[in-house]
Amino acid sequence: MKTLLLALGLMAGSTAQAQPVRFDQQPVSNKEWAAFLQFARKDPALSKTYTTLVPDQWEKTTLTRTNAEKPVTGVSWQQAETYCRWRSAVATYRQTHNAVAPYQAMEKANATAKTQVIYRLPTSQEWETLASRFNGENIGFRCVQYVKRNGII
Repeated sequence: MKTLLLALGLMAGSTAQAQPVRFDQQPVSNKEWAAFLQFARKDPALSKTYTTLVPDQWEKTTLTRTNAEKPVTGVSWQQAETYCRWRSAVATYRQTHNAVAPYQAMEKANATAKTQVIYRLPTSQEWETLASRFNGENIGFRCVQYVKRNGII
């Protein structure tokens, strides 16, 4: 997924240097959400809450070649947060493994990873910055990515 860079501003008087974060250049697509749901449905930890991860209109949507790349819609804040945590676990785990594992196994292995890829939802300020680049068009649900090395952001 392509990304846009955004350097985070620091508070006045701060001497620490903020690492840039990356916005997804494209909104999370129906295809990406379908992959997340497929994983969640089969995963021992996530399957318990699978039905809460399905967007409002999802059951009425059939994934086709035409809508696969379109932005996923009907996603709640909680669903988006869960997606970001899952995406973080997969991205970090895939740095040292060829395939994904059950969610809890990835989380356990990632806890000691020297480099962690973290996805999260944008802050209000980041959303405003992102929205200003799109001149009023629907920007969809996007994640922000940053890298944590040896426990340091």
